[in-house]
Amino acid sequence: HPQDRPLFDQITESVLQDQRPQHQMDYRIRHRNGHWFWVEDRGCITEFDDKKQARVISGIITDIDQRRRNRLRIERQNRSLKLLAEIARSVVRETQESTLIRNACNLLENAAQYANATYLPKTNEVAYQETDCPGKTYCLPIHYDGNEIGQIILQLSPGQTVDLEEQELLADFASELGIGIGRLRSQQALAQSEANLRETLSTLERSQTELA
Repeated sequence: HPQDRPLFDQITESVLQDQRPQHQMDYRIRHRNGHWFWVEDRGCITEFDDKKQARVISGIITDIDQRRRNRLRIERQNRSLKLLAEIARSVVRETQESTLIRNACNLLENAAQYANATYLPKTNEVAYQETDCPGKTYCLPIHYDGNEIGQIILQLSPGQTVDLEEQELLADFASELGIGIGRLRSQQALAQSEANLRETLSTLERSQTELA
């Protein structure tokens, strides 16, 4: 595989130059049907020429594609659980909407390993509609009370893709974030209503005092 070629060449050159007793590496090769699959390559130098230079490297190549897929699936599940658990904790802990959104973007960069995550609020309708997500980015919409209030622009890391499973994870993440934003906005609205009520009561008391 093109992405594995540099490591393959590096290890092979090291074996030839340093005459290491053995080597082990994992890389992808192309199946005769056209798809790529993972193999494990274990071997050693078994024959030298008259100048004590390696002439033959022998070994065993084993198909580890299913094992590799199982390991990647477990890693992906752990990543998903960590990402959703962290955003749930942030939703409960944070008291400011801006801090919650900033933490969400940091989680997408650190836990989900996106190259960059930037929140774009839906404040300027024209600019918002003109925003597009080319091939190396993914737009994650955030909803509150049934309406889209913004989106997180995700820049993909090299080799990263957003398949159906990843889209479902990101949708769950966005849902948790939307719930958190809704909770904070409801609290803010309630606090404002209470403040308005106190101001109204205070005005009535002053009016009664003046009448008396």
